[in-house]
Amino acid sequence: MWWITIKNPFRPPPTLEEVIFEAVPKLKIQRFKLEKVIVRLRERDATLFKTCAKAVENKNKERATIFANELAEVRKLIKIISQTQILTERIILRLETLKELNAAFA
Repeated sequence: MWWITIKNPFRPPPTLEEVIFEAVPKLKIQRFKLEKVIVRLRERDATLFKTCAKAVENKNKERATIFANELAEVRKLIKIISQTQILTERIILRLETLKELNAAFA
């Protein structure tokens, strides 16, 4: 069943401090989740590299190519997720700075 939420038109909009207070913990949780994903992908990277190296040692070129391509994709993902994690950290710092400035001038 679809529930439609209607905003209360008589309630004042939340202040900047309230919005930041709610957003920062959520962003910190997301940053932690991204870190866990990066750790898992790095473990997968190591496993794929070892498997690719064994395939090269055994002169199984086709198998080595498959693992090398998968390794390249995993490394691309690690790079993208790392950049996303850095961006999340920057947003958190910016929001905390805004909160402090807002408190200083309020």
